[in-house]
Amino acid sequence: MKNLMMFISLSLLFIAHAQSQDTTHVFINYELQPQLIGGYDSLIEANISLLWLPEGCSEEGKSYVQFIVQKDGSIKDVKVIKGLDNCSKADSIAIEIVKTVNFLPGRYKNEVVGTHRVLPIPFYKRE
Repeated sequence: MKNLMMFISLSLLFIAHAQSQDTTHVFINYELQPQLIGGYDSLIEANISLLWLPEGCSEEGKSYVQFIVQKDGSIKDVKVIKGLDNCSKADSIAIEIVKTVNFLPGRYKNEVVGTHRVLPIPFYKRE
């Protein structure tokens, strides 16, 4: 019983210490959203040659890419949350496009914070 109490006490102490060391917060609600440097339109224009539907994909659409904008404006944890039907190649291209962007970070209570974002990346049929 004494060993069990010691184990529980040490476990709680370890958990409390680990939680106090966590300084990474990612906000969903924020006062000033992150700003894409150059704007969304310039991102699309700069990558227009990549936005044609890849071979084997039949329908136009958008890949929605989610990521975290960090406090320094860089991004991490990039993933597609809704992609084109039966077109994983387009989703891969969308991820690569999003990995090239930088942001002015978001703010909450006048402090720079990490934030979740989603960007739609459109794909078009060749004419």
